[in-house]
Amino acid sequence: MIEILFLAHNRLKFTEASLQALLRNTHWGGGRISRVLLYDDNSTDGTREYLDSVRLPVKIDRVFGKFGSPVAVMNHYLGNQDPHKQFTFAKIDSDTMVPAHWLTECLNAMGKE
Repeated sequence: MIEILFLAHNRLKFTEASLQALLRNTHWGGGRISRVLLYDDNSTDGTREYLDSVRLPVKIDRVFGKFGSPVAVMNHYLGNQDPHKQFTFAKIDSDTMVPAHWLTECLNAMGKE
């Protein structure tokens, strides 16, 4: 199982385009993806409202707050994981355009496919 972390802070147009690429280029079937976490770092340009309206074919957790940096978001995410459980995650920033088959290629590179 894999979790996808999607990080955003302002830049609404980038966020919309990036999330649309993620939706279009991710194979959602097969039960590989357990959830998507949408992190917003106190956006003020409509990004938070956009992320709040997003619907995905898997479970979504929305985390809104002031984190200050991608490192702080990662620390928040990792700090909330069960230390005895193995997990795999992919971090996608809101200015990243994932290509077709991106997840399969990543899992292959990690020897998880």
